[in-house]
Amino acid sequence: MQNDFIKKRLKIDRNIYKFYKAGKKSDKTVLFLPGYASATKLFTRLLPILSKNNQVYMLDYPTLQGQAVYSLGEILEYMKIFINSLEIKKLSLLGFSLGGILSYHLARSLDNKIQDLILINSFPTVILTKFQIKTLQLLQPLQTRHAFLKFIGKILSNEHLRNIVNASTPPQAALDNLAQHPISIYGTLFNIITKLQDYNSQETLSQFSKLESNKIIILFKDDDIFKYKTYSSYLKELNSNIEIYEEGGHMEKEEFWKNLESFFSTYQF
Repeated sequence: MQNDFIKKRLKIDRNIYKFYKAGKKSDKTVLFLPGYASATKLFTRLLPILSKNNQVYMLDYPTLQGQAVYSLGEILEYMKIFINSLEIKKLSLLGFSLGGILSYHLARSLDNKIQDLILINSFPTVILTKFQIKTLQLLQPLQTRHAFLKFIGKILSNEHLRNIVNASTPPQAALDNLAQHPISIYGTLFNIITKLQDYNSQETLSQFSKLESNKIIILFKDDDIFKYKTYSSYLKELNSNIEIYEEGGHMEKEEFWKNLESFFSTYQF
């Protein structure tokens, strides 16, 4: 149950960290990173399984604390400061959606010191169509405009408006985050996705394959965000274990949780 876990708050220098912690102190530590608007409380259902033999941290992003906009480098530095504050011997990274991409970049920046790297509903990079890339380029001048970011937040935090633009509906807690922090969440998201386009996709996949961590990618065929048809053609290029499930969506379906609970009940970090 989500209420079985208490959220903690830690201040390091000027940074405020909000996170869940579970499990007894262990040589094995698991750090879970959620999606860009998915507060960690949405994932506490996984804590009993993940913390059975491990110490687990589920860390929220600073984007849920105000309206500041962050770059990819600033988000990675924020997480590295948190990791360095912990007494960790073996670290495993789990990332959902955008958290998976951040986990990959974090693993690279930590010089292969990551034991397990598990990407859930995610991939080492975002694969965009030519139309999506062109749209991103056209929107770039607006990405720093607060009025534009608030407008996007208003549309995508409203269930009826999401239906009009054919966007999948995330859990209510994620919608609440989008409504409360649209500038920070969308401004940071645009920053990160734009930065990812500076990297060559093939080079990113090659670098991912070279990581010494035990790598696993978990995909769902009915995911509307990281579409299986788009990413499946790249799977053979990765030196990684692949887990594919028929149903689960992008965490909005019960099958998502059942499949992950089944997977992690037998997985040994």
